[in-house]
Amino acid sequence: MNNQEQEIWKDIEEFKGFYQVSSLGRVRRISNKKYFIRKPSLNIYGYYQVRLSKRNNVKTRLVHRLVALAFIPNKLNKSEINHKNAIKTDNRVENLEWCTRQENQEHVKNNALYQTSNNILYLRRYVPVYIFLYVFYCNVYPCLVLTRKKIHTYRALL
Repeated sequence: MNNQEQEIWKDIEEFKGFYQVSSLGRVRRISNKKYFIRKPSLNIYGYYQVRLSKRNNVKTRLVHRLVALAFIPNKLNKSEINHKNAIKTDNRVENLEWCTRQENQEHVKNNALYQTSNNILYLRRYVPVYIFLYVFYCNVYPCLVLTRKKIHTYRALL
C-alpha cells in the first residue's frame, strides 16, 4: 500500500464544504465537485501555512493545526501541537500530538533541538540569514526573527 491509498480526507470545520485536510498533511479546495491541492508556504518559524477563503473572508491557518483539529481528539483541552520527530514540515497525523506549552518546551530540551551562544537560546531549525546592503555592509544573523529585530524591519522587507 502506498501513501495515496492511506490518505484520509476530512472537512476543515471552519471551512466546511470549501476545504479539506488529509491525514498526510495536505490541504485541498473543493470547487464544483472538483478538488485542487493547495500549495502551502513556510512561515518565518518554519511551519507550513495555507491561506483559506470563504465568501471573501481570507484566513491564514497552520497546516499542522488543521490536521490535529481534524484527526486527533483533544480530550484534555491542550493548547499546542508537538511534532514528535521535530520536523516542522512533517504534518502527518502519526507525527503530531496535542501538548501543553510546558510539554512542548520539555520536548525541545530532551531532544536537543536548541543550541546556546552567549547565553542566548536558538532553535537549531533556524537557518542563518545573510544581509547584504549596498557594497559596504554585510552581516550574518542566526535566524530571521533576530534579523528583523536587529535591523528594525517588517516582514515585507525580508
